[in-house]
Amino acid sequence: MTTDDQTRGYVAEEEYTSDYHHVYTPAFLDYVALLNSVQPPVREPGRFRFCDLGCGFGMTALTLAAANPQAEVHGIDFMPEHVELSNRMAAQAGLANAHFHALSFAQGLEKDLPMFDYIVAHGVYSWVTGDVRAEVVEFIRRFLAPGGIAYISYNTMPGHAQTAPVQKLVSHFGKKGEGDSSERVLKAFDFVQQLHAVNTRALRDKPVVDMLLHSVSREHPRYLAHEYLHSAWEPRYFIDVAAEMAKADLTYVGTATLFAADERFTVGPEHKALLDALPTRVEREFIKDYLLDANFRRDVYSRGARVLAPQERDAELGKRAFALRVNASAVNYICQVGLAEVGIESPAAHAIVNALAAGAKTVAEIMSAPAMAHVPFAIVYDMLLILAISEQITPVERTRGTATRFNAVVRANNYCSNALASPLGVGIELSLPEMMLATGATGGNLEEQVAWLLGEYARINKPVLDAERQTLVGDAATAWLRTITSAYLQRKHNALQTMGIVAP
Repeated sequence: MTTDDQTRGYVAEEEYTSDYHHVYTPAFLDYVALLNSVQPPVREPGRFRFCDLGCGFGMTALTLAAANPQAEVHGIDFMPEHVELSNRMAAQAGLANAHFHALSFAQGLEKDLPMFDYIVAHGVYSWVTGDVRAEVVEFIRRFLAPGGIAYISYNTMPGHAQTAPVQKLVSHFGKKGEGDSSERVLKAFDFVQQLHAVNTRALRDKPVVDMLLHSVSREHPRYLAHEYLHSAWEPRYFIDVAAEMAKADLTYVGTATLFAADERFTVGPEHKALLDALPTRVEREFIKDYLLDANFRRDVYSRGARVLAPQERDAELGKRAFALRVNASAVNYICQVGLAEVGIESPAAHAIVNALAAGAKTVAEIMSAPAMAHVPFAIVYDMLLILAISEQITPVERTRGTATRFNAVVRANNYCSNALASPLGVGIELSLPEMMLATGATGGNLEEQVAWLLGEYARINKPVLDAERQTLVGDAATAWLRTITSAYLQRKHNALQTMGIVAP
């Protein structure tokens, strides 16, 4: 049996990057459902059953287990190295509610598992063969509870039409030569760069190709290997994925890419007229991908989705809690929404931010403030959406636990994740120096904290990298970390304290 037979197209010789993904946390997926007037799973805050298919190192599952001690969290991955680390970290953090299984999806179908409120598959569906995709669909059909939510992300056509020739070159030449997959993928991209430089017709005058080749140096080689070396790399059309999900008795809810969820931010009047003439929601989404030249989708589906009347939706939203992701003083009231800037500067917007500055609040609690007495719910709805799109607030679970032990384990394992868990049911993504400052810095003035950061980088034997992933040393490293530390204190430190991530 060949390696491709065993892995069915998926690169398995090297471990995947260890990232937490906020976009498919239950609190976030519930918000997406309500934005689309669909009833999310009926449950108590912090209580749910969650399964991550192709969980990698399990950082999202581990973070959710730490942030929701009353939840039951499962991760399935066919790479034993991934599952071994996940189980070891769960044991170190005392997470009895986290369960990881070294299984293929076909093997998972035979396992005695509970019915899940949420099943997610990130970075899987367009990187595996058709039979594996069928196993994902069957797993969801078999194990998603009535009223449950499924999340599927995948590379999308037509936006990857220009990328496909590059991927074919990288996949073919990346299989050859010496070194691990990270080394080979960089050599393959170097060859593509050479072809691009000599004006190869198939690669020239292709803006997507230009952007891809320009971005290679900023990406982690392990990510590039897992993204481009697959023999089964196949971007999917939304309309085909929707048909496959229908086999699992799923109905399309909406996209977890928040700005794309609201057509006010994505299509013009001339586009809307064309879309309004289409007979189905699925065809509407299909054509929107052409209008936007979409190359990646984050789809949310529901089993037995109950459509809510406007009053029901608003009542459900009123129960949902939000928290600030940035310091109240750092909130930008001119927000980037897709390619547009949207201004929300107003007394109502400041009242929302001031309410959240004291801690997580439900929408109903925000609305009960005297300053909101005459503000229509529709205005609050829009402001919360825009603040969420700009990643200045986030939906959270209305439950209080403690995630301190898990965050200490992340630090003890040399900051093996890109996020820290909060006692509000979610994690918060941070850069490496921000992770260090949030979990280990003991205070002091700016220069003392920068000196501590330099020592922490030395302790874990990692280089200081700038935003372009270039190694910095000496005064350049000090200056970079001084800028990062100052920005962290001005933008995030207080918010992380309020969320319970950073000790007071």
